[in-house]
Amino acid sequence: MWIFSFTQNILYSLVDIQTDEEVSYIAKYVNQTDKKQVFEYEFKKYDYNIPTPTVEGDYDLFIYPNMDETYIDFKGSENTSDKEEKPDENLPTIPTNPVIPSVPAPTNPNIPSTPAPSPIEKPEVPEVPTENDDYVLQAVISKEQLQQAKETPIILKNNDIELLVNSSFLKDETGIQITISIEDEKLIVNVLDENGERINYFDHRIQLTVNPKVFGELSNTEKAILRMIDHEYAAVPHVIKNEKLVISPQHSGTYVYKSRDKKMSDIDGLANKPYIEELVKRNIVNGVAENLFAPNNTITRAQFAAMLARALNIEATSQSHFEDVKGKWFEKNVQALYEAGIIKGVTAQSFDPSATLTRTQAALMISRTLQFLNYDTSDVNVTHQYKDQASIRSEAIESVALLHGLNIMTGREDGTFGPTDKLTRSQMAKVIYKIAVELEAIK
Repeated sequence: MWIFSFTQNILYSLVDIQTDEEVSYIAKYVNQTDKKQVFEYEFKKYDYNIPTPTVEGDYDLFIYPNMDETYIDFKGSENTSDKEEKPDENLPTIPTNPVIPSVPAPTNPNIPSTPAPSPIEKPEVPEVPTENDDYVLQAVISKEQLQQAKETPIILKNNDIELLVNSSFLKDETGIQITISIEDEKLIVNVLDENGERINYFDHRIQLTVNPKVFGELSNTEKAILRMIDHEYAAVPHVIKNEKLVISPQHSGTYVYKSRDKKMSDIDGLANKPYIEELVKRNIVNGVAENLFAPNNTITRAQFAAMLARALNIEATSQSHFEDVKGKWFEKNVQALYEAGIIKGVTAQSFDPSATLTRTQAALMISRTLQFLNYDTSDVNVTHQYKDQASIRSEAIESVALLHGLNIMTGREDGTFGPTDKLTRSQMAKVIYKIAVELEAIK
């Protein structure tokens, strides 16, 4: 949806009109003091004789097309370029004086003045860097706009930042104010609800595409994008694609490009060494000791749940469902995966966290993870048959075939899958890498 909003300074300006000239538009004046609507008019794209309120005062003017369109293209706070921009002759002239003079009311009976819901009262805009205005993206997105983004995501962008948001971003119906800024090689994400309260955790990821130069040199293979939490760091899904850095945060907070001073001394010569090193770098796995990964050790259901939850960057939003994980270090990780529909218990109230994870159990969890991520698997070849196909549980056959088609779990060298075999830590690293890094890049 295309929106103008201005007060004493123009907060957002239209960069690109991508609509049909025959489309009608709505102009709405809203009093800045009491936030009550004063006038609403309908006009055509090139008919810019928009009537103004008859009552003197300070107003916000909202202009939007009377159609179902969710593309928004914003510029940053100010244009700091030395090059003078040529004004677009097709755009309406926006008044610089916010005081609207008294003028006669409109007399056209074909243009009704119908009441509409008051717009979101915009909370105070957080202070943003003024020296790097190219690195700031701000927008107010209404509840109605988020609801309209079910099929086509909302896209906001300037020269260096592009934000993609869809309707599953928040379960609670609310408008938002979002500010993305880059300062001192740090990416700062700040989302407020319509009451000005900070939203720390989103129900679904947003997607940010940023110019890699804002983080300096991205070719350093020892570094990864991490979220700062006090004096610690958390994993964040991200890829470098088409010379752009694509980050999928799920939290308000500060994100940095940083290396971890951690090396594993027992993985040399392993085929899965690159996967292990990438997961260590991203703070998804930590090893069994300071510099030991123990690649051939088996992995418990709780350990796998913790690693997968960190890789997906998801959190629990309610109390633990399973009685046998309460009070344990992995409690929130298990609950987060349960809420996402990725894991199920061995009984209604038991997860059996200390049990060793089998290859079949891992296949089921990863298959559900793909569903959670809305990954399109319609073109994947799922016809592969293992030599021990008859030993695979019926409810896991489709998942096992899917993961073979995606080259995530491809079975053993003898052509069998080994459904009851225990998953090793080395095998686990490959599986999580494929989900958190490789498929993320494809997506």
